[in-house]
Amino acid sequence: MFRKSLATAFCVPVLACLAIASTGCDDDDDWRHGDAYGGWVNSPPPPSSGTTTPILAEVDTDQTLNANPGEGVGIYTEYSTGGHWYIWWTCDTNRDKAHRPCVFDVDVHVESGKIANVRGDRLLSSDSVTASSNGTDAGAHTVTTTAVAGIVFDTDPGAVIQLTGYVDNNADSSYFFFVQNGQVNGGFTGRLTNPLRLQGSRP
Repeated sequence: MFRKSLATAFCVPVLACLAIASTGCDDDDDWRHGDAYGGWVNSPPPPSSGTTTPILAEVDTDQTLNANPGEGVGIYTEYSTGGHWYIWWTCDTNRDKAHRPCVFDVDVHVESGKIANVRGDRLLSSDSVTASSNGTDAGAHTVTTTAVAGIVFDTDPGAVIQLTGYVDNNADSSYFFFVQNGQVNGGFTGRLTNPLRLQGSRP
């Protein structure tokens, strides 16, 4: 069964509240009846095929996202000046009647230079973080419920990374979120790719 994804820039009824800065979120019990929120269709798209060329998205440097852990599924990317990356994720356990956890597999590849200082953020003892011996790849595997989990790492300033994310083995690109031009996902209403290429707006 596919999970519902986070769906709009500032408020997703019942599922989650996602914002660039903290905002209010109205509760709406009719979310199951809507076809789309802000251009995101409720049912997730099929996994990207290997022939799809990954989109390059520009991430606003030094901008952050907020989301309510346990209230919606998402994989969020933040970039800070100097080549510092923070990728984190949340599950929808509070909204899932069976209280199922989300199994996340998040992998990062840097297109030039190396990935350094790889570490997990708020991981459980059963979670894992890996880094390749050649320094170009890193990843994390977590079982997440009502908390935030993530990975922190550094690249050369301005480097492009390629992010691949799986939630319960589904490569669903609608789970990807970042800030571009002051908006969540730059206001883009089309389908992102998975993997997705990302670069800071300023090194």
